[in-house]
Amino acid sequence: MCQSVPEGYDSQVLTPHDYPLWVKLFAGFAAVLVIASFVKLPGFLNAAIQLKKSDQQFDQKNYAESAQIALQVLKENPDAQKVRLKAAKALFSENTDDSVNQAMDLLKGQKLDKYDWKELAPAMSPSVQKQFKTIKEDD
Repeated sequence: MCQSVPEGYDSQVLTPHDYPLWVKLFAGFAAVLVIASFVKLPGFLNAAIQLKKSDQQFDQKNYAESAQIALQVLKENPDAQKVRLKAAKALFSENTDDSVNQAMDLLKGQKLDKYDWKELAPAMSPSVQKQFKTIKEDD
């Protein structure tokens, strides 16, 4: 009889349970996703910190510095649409020929929804705004 089971109770030893293959595969897949998340986390945290600095520079009207920081983050995360828009807004706000051309290059081929447009348009001159065309009118 097992020493840890009080007298009067069934003292059969439990047999190990063998989990089905799909449960093992699912658990393995979940573990891989967790590990991948931890591997990518430092890069995303750094990007978030840099974007916060970019926002602070923009709020202080240091548009060139804000654009430079946002462009660096965009270089590391080229698919980040919001970062692209943040860099373009800072470049449009800088309002030099070179910065406007650089902002237009960033937005080339991009589709802006009405919220993105509402964010970008105030930073653009009316002549730059005229270069954009409406594809589809939203409600």
